[in-house]
Amino acid sequence: MSFFSKNPNPRVQDEINKSNISRIHEMSYIVIVMEVFMIIFSFIIELPPYYQYSYYSLLVLSVLFNIFTREKYHNKIKLERIVINVAIYLFSSWGIIISFLDNSRNIAAYVYLINISAIVCFLVSTPKEMLVFNLINMTVFLSLFYFCQVLTYPLFINIVCFHIVLIAIAIDRYHSIAKGIEARLELNQSNHELKVLSTIDQLSGCKNRRGLTYELEKYSGQVIFALLTDIDNFKEINDKYGHDIGDLFIVNFAKILQSNFGVNNVFRIGGDEFFIISNCAPLADCLKKFEISCNEIADITFVANANLKMTTSAGYTNGVINNEEDFIQLYKRLDIALYASKNAGKNTVLKADNF
Repeated sequence: MSFFSKNPNPRVQDEINKSNISRIHEMSYIVIVMEVFMIIFSFIIELPPYYQYSYYSLLVLSVLFNIFTREKYHNKIKLERIVINVAIYLFSSWGIIISFLDNSRNIAAYVYLINISAIVCFLVSTPKEMLVFNLINMTVFLSLFYFCQVLTYPLFINIVCFHIVLIAIAIDRYHSIAKGIEARLELNQSNHELKVLSTIDQLSGCKNRRGLTYELEKYSGQVIFALLTDIDNFKEINDKYGHDIGDLFIVNFAKILQSNFGVNNVFRIGGDEFFIISNCAPLADCLKKFEISCNEIADITFVANANLKMTTSAGYTNGVINNEEDFIQLYKRLDIALYASKNAGKNTVLKADNF
């Protein structure tokens, strides 16, 4: 288990990746729908025959291009994809020149605005921008139709239908993204709650070994006090008085350590073993806190009419940890000092730097 891991939660990252893929797919579908509409409308308005087949070919080419590149570029919008689409749309607008030469200004206006609409709708990044653009574009069409009489009535109806579809797509896409964000927030909240639950020891209420891995990083590069302790003769107490009494030992010891060192500085490593880390006080003050903790726990009566008192042994040190390897070496020294204190008669605290 890495003590200094910075990797993001894989479930959250997976949901974000899925959302990005979905967004690119939606943009591809929008482009394809627009191109199909352009093909249909170009039939309706009867484009001049000397360029309509080239125009159809370009649009079909663009549709096929977007269909076959959806999966290839699913992770992000590649620059070459945008360039090719824009080039196809702009090149298809060469019909504007011919339309002007034929004095077919209504066709010219239609082809020009439709192509610009397609380009902008493909490049905008949010549904809100797409929606606003289409509303503005429809206003332009209304002005052309009402004030300038550039567009014929059937052509105007087709253009309005085209933009209504685009607006509907934009609204649907907006709700889709909103739902995705809501789901992602709920997932983040659930993951946070699971992370908290996975870092707390249920019996003692202290953070566990996993919790320690998340906390260690904030101590990197700082002078710390570290202490490893466990309850003397804990196995014999469990065997003689039962696990209920053993659990009482652990719960009371944890509460007293937390009251003196703080809830974020005490960790239950396993069994009756506790680890304390702090950077808030000088060494002498930290040792005094542990002495007070031991005296408080010794005053508790666990079994009526029984001379049962709890004592502890510990190893301690102070110094700087910069990385995971530093902590591993520090923990090994603390472990050696802890068992040396037991061999020295128990109810003893020894400094790990001596081993």
